[in-house]
Amino acid sequence: MGGNFRKLYIVFVFVGIIFGQTVNWLETTQSDFADGYIDPNLYASWRRSIESVPAYGAIEWFPRFDLDGNGCPDFISADFNSPYNLRIWFMGVSGLDHSQFITISNSAGDCDFADLNVDGDAELIHSGYWVHRTTIYWNNSGTFSDSDTTLLLNDDGEAVYVADLDADGYLDIIVAGDGNTLYIHWGASGLPHGWSVGGTTTINMHAKMVHNIECADLDNDADLDLLIPFWDGDRPLIILRNLGARTFETDTLLVTDVSPNYHHGLSVGDLDKNGYVDVVATNYYAGTTDPADIFLNDGTGFSSAVGPSLVLHPGSCYGGSALHDFNDDGWLDILFFRSHPAGSLKVCLNSGGTSPIFSDATCYDIGPYEVDATGGTIIDANDDGIADIYLNIGDTPAGYSLLLWGPSYNSCDSFSNNCDHHGVFREPGNIRDRSESAFYKSGIFDTGFEHGACSGDVSWVAYDERDYSGMTFPDPIGSAVIILGRGGDTPLPDASWTDWDTLTDDSPLPMSIMGHRYYQYRAELWYSNPAYLPWLERIEFNFSPCSCPTIDSVWFSEETDADNRNLVRVCYIANDADGDSFLVNFNVYDDTVPVPATTIYDTISGYPGNDTGWVQNGEHCFVWDMGADYPGYEGCDFDIQISIHNETTEMLTVTDSFPIPDAEGIAWDGQHLWVSRTHDVPGDSDTLVIYEVDPITHEILDSCAFLGNITGRYADMEWHNDTLWIMKACNYLTADPRLFVLDTSTCTMVDSSAQLYSSRWGQGIAWNNGYFWITDSHGQIYRVDPFSPYSDTFWMSIEDTFSTYHPSEILFSGSMTADAIVFALGYMWLLRNPTGSVTYILFQIDSTGQVVDSFELPAAGTYG
Repeated sequence: MGGNFRKLYIVFVFVGIIFGQTVNWLETTQSDFADGYIDPNLYASWRRSIESVPAYGAIEWFPRFDLDGNGCPDFISADFNSPYNLRIWFMGVSGLDHSQFITISNSAGDCDFADLNVDGDAELIHSGYWVHRTTIYWNNSGTFSDSDTTLLLNDDGEAVYVADLDADGYLDIIVAGDGNTLYIHWGASGLPHGWSVGGTTTINMHAKMVHNIECADLDNDADLDLLIPFWDGDRPLIILRNLGARTFETDTLLVTDVSPNYHHGLSVGDLDKNGYVDVVATNYYAGTTDPADIFLNDGTGFSSAVGPSLVLHPGSCYGGSALHDFNDDGWLDILFFRSHPAGSLKVCLNSGGTSPIFSDATCYDIGPYEVDATGGTIIDANDDGIADIYLNIGDTPAGYSLLLWGPSYNSCDSFSNNCDHHGVFREPGNIRDRSESAFYKSGIFDTGFEHGACSGDVSWVAYDERDYSGMTFPDPIGSAVIILGRGGDTPLPDASWTDWDTLTDDSPLPMSIMGHRYYQYRAELWYSNPAYLPWLERIEFNFSPCSCPTIDSVWFSEETDADNRNLVRVCYIANDADGDSFLVNFNVYDDTVPVPATTIYDTISGYPGNDTGWVQNGEHCFVWDMGADYPGYEGCDFDIQISIHNETTEMLTVTDSFPIPDAEGIAWDGQHLWVSRTHDVPGDSDTLVIYEVDPITHEILDSCAFLGNITGRYADMEWHNDTLWIMKACNYLTADPRLFVLDTSTCTMVDSSAQLYSSRWGQGIAWNNGYFWITDSHGQIYRVDPFSPYSDTFWMSIEDTFSTYHPSEILFSGSMTADAIVFALGYMWLLRNPTGSVTYILFQIDSTGQVVDSFELPAAGTYG
């Protein structure tokens, strides 16, 4: 054919842009942390405590339990009778350590602890029932003074709760008034202590509100909603749904009408383990038959609730209730604080998910005697790993509050009071399940790398047992900040993202999450002692991009052979910044119509199809026989496209598996897998079978059996120039390394080599840069010509090389096998096993034979 070209266009196709710079992701300010998902127990604060380069911001728990920083939770008694004192019980590991009494005009009501100004010391916030004000007592290194306070409006509030309702980083104070008004004092910065009221929202609830307020994310929208009981027995339970921007929507739960008696007490937690927060509401004054309502959240946040899901009858519970897993079965049980009139504490066990999850028949009494428990909490008071129960006591036993020691709850310590009224109510642990952990999920970080980040590192600053070693705060024994990371290629996480993997401080990122554009981290804040609640103050990532190969130049020439073939010779210079190998594709188009371009000569590796193979940096050429692929075509314009890519991964994950009996070698022809079966099959010892396998469906598409003419043990395989090359190991126990060339389309042996070397078994085989590379059973690597007589040249001994680079490693002494070999990412990769060892090592070797890196693997293959 004439095959004259009027124009020949060369099109350079790049997989992506080479990014040379490292991208930094730093989260250290309040606004940095505020854009993630924050567990309802945590908030993004303005803390600046332990960073070497201070910045205002941290993720931390908002409840507090230790007022003097000695590692033990402390308690409060609030006197209802004169003389009125707030009695602070500072605990130690053996019980009461010391106490402080603050005299006020009336001390009744709830108390909460919170580090309002994030200085490390928790403030005491008293609701101020009948005092006409809520009082913040500022903590000065574990002591309090009635002259160092901040006063807030309260409408004679009986209940108080501290949380960050508007997610601005400042804790807010909610007070439920005896005179019908609910106050939300919004936290802000300000003198003299670093926290002040930045505004107040008042809501007229048109009824008296009482002990105790609870906060929980009822509808899983990441905002804390408020629950408040009315006093009157014929009124509902109030829900204030947090809509954001300091706005709320009022809703109700229809509790049991107990008029002329009264409502008192709330607990929240996921009782049925469906992922949503449920509610327990109690009542008082009817005696031993007072009901307790349980509302099970179906995921709607009680928007469709018309009444309680079930009702228990623990008796009068002026002190409310608390949740704890008393029998360690993983399900929350209910403790009822009996009071008005006095009664024994009552535990109602969760059925473990069997309906009904609670019943009066599973309830039992605990404690040494009947009590008038006006409030209390369940907490490990002496850090012995066992939950204890603190009780605010009103009239019975008169003049004392109690700490019941677990697990029997029959022994106690007593604390003098003058008719203790509520006092404490907050329970440690996650609001949802009382676990000793809460988590934060960051926003999504976009590296901007089109082809992902191939490496990176992370470091963080945290107040936990591992990271903190300063003198400012107590050593946070038993606390931990655990960081996990994941990556993906979609702006929002979906099923294509990687699984979470644990990160290590001041270390490279795990390869299991690399190779992606978008990243997210998860911080889990764990504690074993609620006095040592951890926080995350700073986290920093550095990402480096996956570089992309480039074609620096392309040139071509056309010639007509003597046999009238029309040949086009194409050359190019390719480069990869990381020195990785890459795949080159050749395509031709007549206008927009693809032209067959399959007759390629002098390719680098001869992979099937129009791939010109895996190559490394440098100049490469090949010849396209246009006359064979596009005969009789003249006078046309053609586009020649050279494209290269190196989409690789540095961490292999098993995504699927399927059985091939006695499988040994494996090769890839561009579409399908070829797998060889070993000889060790009873009655079939002289048969070699090669299977063609669909890698998606795992279906065996074809097979070739070589009956009797190829005998012995077989090792690895390689696909090259539309033929399958297989390495023979031995004739049973006699070494007989040979190379066989198999035509899979006809199931025939095309060629074979003589014995390549003596006294050693054949092992791995791979193709690279114009040669086969084979290994023997004693750690030798040979280079073999890909044509008859298949001359082999000794290249290196892995025993000598590895001993040079690892002289002190006993695994490198003695004879060893080189079980398998492959070329990828610009290196030779060799799997070897020292004789008699079960430890396999994967070695990364450069072109000079030097060991770049090595990796210990579990046991892998025997012959290839």
